Amino acid sequence: MTEQDKRERIAYAEYLLVKSGAAPTDIKPRGQGEKENRHIYILNDNYYRIGEATFEGIDDPYVVVSCTDTKKYAEYGLFDDIHAFEFNLSNKEMEKEIRFALGLDELFPS
Repeated sequence: MTEQDKRERIAYAEYLLVKSGAAPTDIKPRGQGEKENRHIYILNDNYYRIGEATFEGIDDPYVVVSCTDTKKYAEYGLFDDIHAFEFNLSNKEMEKEIRFALGLDELFPS
């Protein structure tokens, strides 16, 4: 997966946040580099950010949904990673994962 592919999947995940009801904010975390350009979204008094992570022993990176319930923490870029999933999921699967991370749906309904 190229860097461009990853940027496109992160942009799609951010689109899914908005589609699910999250609103973009004007918060730009302090210390964030110009090239990083990570956006912060708010839904139900929680602040969310999409990023990526790598895990030891796993070749492919993961999309990570991070969250905080404190605006000041969001301003400093202090988030808890609440959910991670593979970049290469289908659009439908990615939407399920995002809605689960936002607490809107169950991932595996019974």
